[in-house]
Amino acid sequence: MLVKMVLERCMLTCQKLLGTLKVAKNKGTLETELKKIERCRLLILDDAFLVPVDAKERPILLDIIEDRHERSRLSYLLNFL
Repeated sequence: MLVKMVLERCMLTCQKLLGTLKVAKNKGTLETELKKIERCRLLILDDAFLVPVDAKERPILLDIIEDRHERSRLSYLLNFL
């Protein structure tokens, strides 16, 4: 997966996360990928929302954000010009 694990931290770009999850959904392995993300104590999304999120990706991303808000930590890294 496109996640860099260091001391139970996972850091990846939002675009890579959504691309990976879209492929996993098409392959029928979405739950497996979501469980990998769930194991991270801290999820860091770099370049969050830099690329528009389409209607198919939005519910998946919102589920991850909601789940992280309830149980774990989530950090967004936003770049502004």
